[in-house]
Amino acid sequence: MERMLLFALAFAGTLTLARAEPALRWENKTVELRPAASEKTVRADFNFTNTSREPVVIDAVKSSCGCTTVSLDKKVYQPGEKGRITGVFTPGGSRGVQTKAISVKVKGEPKPTVLIMVTHLEGR
Repeated sequence: MERMLLFALAFAGTLTLARAEPALRWENKTVELRPAASEKTVRADFNFTNTSREPVVIDAVKSSCGCTTVSLDKKVYQPGEKGRITGVFTPGGSRGVQTKAISVKVKGEPKPTVLIMVTHLEGR
């Protein structure tokens, strides 16, 4: 009986680790950009709101390549609080359509959210 109780408590604890719904609501997960040929960098802001009833911790934010840097205002967001992740792409000699991914890992969520920057580099 004691084993069953311990198993039930352990199982209940694992249920609280993963959220059923994503804690962050994104204004948009894909941004299309058409910079002027003279622009050396291209910036995209991804705004979100913590829609959960608990603080949200962003464990990691990573870009898909070295030509894109990402920044996060802070790591912990209270319920109802808004935040922003900024991606900055340095095209260099790139041409055509460039698609860059930003991975956002939220504590307690099984899969990261993927944000997409699509940059149209016509006329370069």
